[in-house]
Amino acid sequence: MQPTINQGNHIIVKKLGFRTYGTYGITLSSKEVASPDLMLRGKLYAFYPPHKDTPFVKRLIALPGDTIAIRGNDITINGSLLATDKLYEADQLVVYEQQLGGISHLIQRISVRPSKDMDEIAIPEDSYFFMGDNRDNSADSRYWGYVSSDSIIGEVVYVLK
Repeated sequence: MQPTINQGNHIIVKKLGFRTYGTYGITLSSKEVASPDLMLRGKLYAFYPPHKDTPFVKRLIALPGDTIAIRGNDITINGSLLATDKLYEADQLVVYEQQLGGISHLIQRISVRPSKDMDEIAIPEDSYFFMGDNRDNSADSRYWGYVSSDSIIGEVVYVLK
């Protein structure tokens, strides 16, 4: 999740309202997200990706019913291209500022690595599409698909650097 979260950082996750309470591998309740209003494009969330028992933290890109396509550095959601501005280039990294859902955040690309393109898809009901901010070095929904609402742990509300 570089440049947003780096190795050694700690995060605080708000779990209230997500109905996925549990600890040490024991789930106390496994219902879907209490309210889809809690899921906002551009925010960071902790969740369990499909077929994994280790929590991940990624940025929410697309909601149920959205369409998304990825071509090179361009992400199109519901027919609109995400606003992305190049900030600087260092070594083989290029850092951009991206606007998503009224939230501005940094992403980084590896200039020597090709992008993982994706044809347009529609996000199913009760599912979400996540991507890492380190776009060219991120295991995310482009590779393992959607995340169901019952796998969402909560919203990342603070990153301790």
